[in-house]
Amino acid sequence: MRSTVAHLVIATEGWLRGLTGEGVVRVPTEAELATVDDAGRWLDQARRTVETLVPKFTPEWLNAPMALRRGPQSAVLPPWVVIRHVVNHATYHRGQIASKLKRLGIEPPATDLVFWAFERLAPKA
Repeated sequence: MRSTVAHLVIATEGWLRGLTGEGVVRVPTEAELATVDDAGRWLDQARRTVETLVPKFTPEWLNAPMALRRGPQSAVLPPWVVIRHVVNHATYHRGQIASKLKRLGIEPPATDLVFWAFERLAPKA
């Protein structure tokens, strides 16, 4: 399970950093993501990266091809593709983690977006 969480964190943080124009020079190791709190700190950084990117989210920026490199691979892609990938990728792996927790007899928290929205966005009755 730890390797799945580590993979999710590393990919999320790396792709988002790539959208800022930074080269991804170093990624955390699985050992640096040994605890939930460690992963949470890296994901908080990814959230801060998104916050710096949001002002750029114009149709022109989202559709303008940019050079991206991920390990030995490189491509010229519009940012919307990368953002969509980050969301889909994280959703996929959250589902894997929830499934693994269930197999261990642990009821995972709700991971559907709508439950997050109820908790964070919906006015309290």
